[in-house]
Amino acid sequence: MNIECFLCSKVIPVQTSKKGLPWFYCEDCQFRGFVNSEQGIAGLETQAVDGGRFEPRPQVEPSEPPTEAHRLASGVDAKQVSEAIKGEIMPLLKTMQEEIRGLKAQTAEAKAPAKRKTKPTPRKPVTIREYIEANA
Repeated sequence: MNIECFLCSKVIPVQTSKKGLPWFYCEDCQFRGFVNSEQGIAGLETQAVDGGRFEPRPQVEPSEPPTEAHRLASGVDAKQVSEAIKGEIMPLLKTMQEEIRGLKAQTAEAKAPAKRKTKPTPRKPVTIREYIEANA
């Protein structure tokens, strides 16, 4: 289904969001629109340039079984959800933090300049006249 952009009248395609609702985007004028109600979808279909109808994308079932946190979040106790998250996510988070610390240390070592073994000798200040005489 295609519609005319409300601002520049360019014909633009209507896309389907993750939730199965229509939305559209005009690259020319950067206008983006979302339609969330049945009445809005019906109105959008009357504005269709090609006479098309909006066909929502079928909802796909997740391929992985829900985790304990998902199961608990669908219904009940915040304390149980919190405990499930701590049991599943916190160990992963700690592992990731340790890996990040190790990578930061490696990066810092690689970027650190080589240390001088001796101190540089201080230079005597040179006047402009001395510089010109030395380089003439």
